[in-house]
Amino acid sequence: MESITETEQEFIERVQAITPTKLPQEYVQYLPKNPLIRHEIAYSPDNKAIGIVFNSLFDCPRLLIFDTSNHKLLRDRELLDFTLCPRLAIARDGHMFASVRLKIDRGNKDPDIDPYSYWLTITNMQLKKTKSYDLYDFDINKKSIIAFNKQGTDVIFCNLESNDYKIFPVTVNKPDNDVEPRKLKKLT
Repeated sequence: MESITETEQEFIERVQAITPTKLPQEYVQYLPKNPLIRHEIAYSPDNKAIGIVFNSLFDCPRLLIFDTSNHKLLRDRELLDFTLCPRLAIARDGHMFASVRLKIDRGNKDPDIDPYSYWLTITNMQLKKTKSYDLYDFDINKKSIIAFNKQGTDVIFCNLESNDYKIFPVTVNKPDNDVEPRKLKKLT
């Protein structure tokens, strides 16, 4: 039986080994027929849950979470307050997810202020609690990954291109929601 704990170093090594995967055939039927919609997928650390988020330029992203053993739909949720969700992570119980989201400030008329910002959002769907972190100091690109540790106590944001990473505490399970993330570090 696989251990449900991992050290910070094991966590980092597991995340560095994550490779993008195609959507398994069992879930293709859930894809919208619109070719303008893109999707992102993520497995929980124990591969018992898969999350699929559908991104559209015209609608809010939609998140589906399935049990991989029986392909049963566990969650169907619209991500109302953001425009695009280019990265996704699912916790091992399937009740928490983390996402990197692009937020657009449509009311901003100042040309010197970038209206686009990326946020790491960690959500506990059972407790209906969310914590967001501004990713102003990160370059979001195709080699950016987010993942939960096996314990579900931390989320890592890792840029494999620049070898930068930061670990964010999962505080949506606790009464104190104001724990600061750890300092930005380089992968070793």
